Amino acid sequence: MDFCNSEVFSKVFSPRKDPNLKLTVTPITEENAQIVADSIAASFCSKEPLCVLAELEPETLSKKKYYHLCLRNAKEKLGLACFNEATGEFVGACLFLDMYNRDSEPFYTETDRKIDRTHLIFKKSKEAAYGYPGFKPTKMYENLHFQTMGVNPKYGGLGICTELTRICLEEHPIIKEAKIIDAEAMNEFSKGILLKNGFKIFWKKQYKEYLSEEPSELSFLEGMDAYNEKEGIKIMDSLYVMILDRTTKKETKKEGNDDQSLGNPSEMRKPSLEST
Repeated sequence: MDFCNSEVFSKVFSPRKDPNLKLTVTPITEENAQIVADSIAASFCSKEPLCVLAELEPETLSKKKYYHLCLRNAKEKLGLACFNEATGEFVGACLFLDMYNRDSEPFYTETDRKIDRTHLIFKKSKEAAYGYPGFKPTKMYENLHFQTMGVNPKYGGLGICTELTRICLEEHPIIKEAKIIDAEAMNEFSKGILLKNGFKIFWKKQYKEYLSEEPSELSFLEGMDAYNEKEGIKIMDSLYVMILDRTTKKETKKEGNDDQSLGNPSEMRKPSLEST
């Protein structure tokens, strides 16, 4: 069975917290790319802290970034989305990029100033990921970048993102064979989901450090403390680079350990961009 062919593959699962809810998992395709992009952009612009503070507009974010990213996923046969089986409503998605040709075929070409400002932050995390030992792929699908995870706010709190991430990592025929997968955790929620799925912390940088380095371009980060106070917990503090390395021996996960790390970020070797 071809997992990446939406005409012949379909997986149905129910969240543990709502066993009566049936969700259908399907690959990202050219046919569903627009609805997935629009839904992710709308969700991010209303709930994702960095997007909210940067005042990103959902229509612009979808048109200039996520629609092209979804088409890229359809081409590379990497992304997965899930929908409410009964209503067809979009529920969530996970999008990946093949690191072998990540920069030779950019998906973000129609630039936008607000989006560009957030990319100043991701530039540093990208450099950090390239500094991880063995992160220079020699062929397609050897190393992947976990670009985005998103869930419709209507379905939040059910553990859907965690389960969809697990399905991608353990059941998708391409993703499950990748040797190294990196991801950026922009807040404590995404960090927790990645830790539950075997990722470890490789690098982190506090958002306040970014603000001190680029005070004019990243002035929107001044609202970070107020956002955390409004939510009642420290949701937004640091940007993390997380690594899932399948080339090393699996370590037994210690129960309750939420700060699994691949080392002290301050002691890691200086990242290189030679492969970009």
